[in-house]
Amino acid sequence: MALFRDELQGYKLVQSTKSIYFKYDKARLCEKCNTATTQDADIEFSLFHGQAQAHALSLSDPSQVFDLPYYKEGTERYLDIFRYFAKILSCELANKGIPVPLTVSEFAISNTNNNSIWLRVSPDETYKLYSENKSNPQWAYRGDLLRRVGKSNLRDVGYDGYITIGAVRYEYSVNLNWLEKLALRLLPDYQYRQLMKADELQLIDE
Repeated sequence: MALFRDELQGYKLVQSTKSIYFKYDKARLCEKCNTATTQDADIEFSLFHGQAQAHALSLSDPSQVFDLPYYKEGTERYLDIFRYFAKILSCELANKGIPVPLTVSEFAISNTNNNSIWLRVSPDETYKLYSENKSNPQWAYRGDLLRRVGKSNLRDVGYDGYITIGAVRYEYSVNLNWLEKLALRLLPDYQYRQLMKADELQLIDE
């Protein structure tokens, strides 16, 4: 069981990485794709996190798990870790009514091995502070999705997010390709303004 911090409702108890607080509204995502199709990635992430957590608790770099032979870049187990975060990102975007890039959704459901997800695995600093007052605390947190928006046309160019589970922080992001950016530019301005409401935006030069 872990403590989960919700931006609107405060702290919640999280049983594991499979908690509903790390899941999203299935009404916006095909249930098959959110369960059976992505189950291998869910299982692989749970295994990966167990090892990453052990590294972090022993004060070593949790990203060293990627040095294990079965997580060699390009292997199926390696790709499943990234598919897990592709699914999280797809669900976050769908829940906000933002078009999900095909490069992300197709990768998430294993229709392609072309991975467009960037991932950083590191020790969580908040956990370190929290653990000073409590032995081996259970802690989980999901941050708000950050939308990177071009200054010139106010259209999305990429997305960044992160989750923390226990002592490990996972930062993930994707950069839209030129075709995905073009698709957003073709949206009517009034429709796009609806997508811009109540979101954390970062204006960047493009």
